[in-house]
Amino acid sequence: MLGYIFISLVCIFLVWGALRVFVFTLGFHEDYAIRLLTSSGASFDDKVVILTGSPLITATKKAIEGLKTFTTRIGIGEPLVVEVPPSVNEGISTILKVFSYDAEYVLGLSGGTGYLIVFTLIALVLSGRNAKIYIHPEGSNIPEILIDKYVLTTLRRLPTEAELRVLNEIVKAPGITDEEIAVIIGRKVKTVRNIVTELNKSGLIIKRGRRGGIYPTEWGKVIALINELRN
Repeated sequence: MLGYIFISLVCIFLVWGALRVFVFTLGFHEDYAIRLLTSSGASFDDKVVILTGSPLITATKKAIEGLKTFTTRIGIGEPLVVEVPPSVNEGISTILKVFSYDAEYVLGLSGGTGYLIVFTLIALVLSGRNAKIYIHPEGSNIPEILIDKYVLTTLRRLPTEAELRVLNEIVKAPGITDEEIAVIIGRKVKTVRNIVTELNKSGLIIKRGRRGGIYPTEWGKVIALINELRN
């Protein structure tokens, strides 16, 4: 059965040539998926994958039909529906096939059972792909949460000791420059610039302003805090 799913998914992905692949864990409601597709400006180049628990229940089938109606209306066509068995090995293996295509992934993890969301996150990490992850609990007034793709990048490659030292100085003094950091930590400016480049690639800092001030991102502040607590 899993072999059939694998072949089917690969064939579909090869035909797609998608600009973006939206992956949704779906429970009883399709509203959040429709909102995310709308706010993201989904178009005919994009594709949609629905991950559901197995076996399908009536309420989920109804939500799938509602989402199909919407995606067809905006020109994306019918989404691919993947039933995920509640087994660690089979479930994660099934979802891994979804991440086999070289595309930009956008995940909406606000519906479905708990195991479905956990399996999807594990499969994403194992796949080596990056993705923007949106979380908005069904039926909740809590604002939507975005976990940017840089989070996964950092988790796969933790900052070195030298990078953490530079990041710490940036968090302590937002807007600090390469030259100022070099003086504080006693390193060459060129070395600091190379480190700052790596921190920028990981989404931990940004540079702005005429003087090239360096500022920590929200994720950068989290990493600096974790490092501080460890020490």
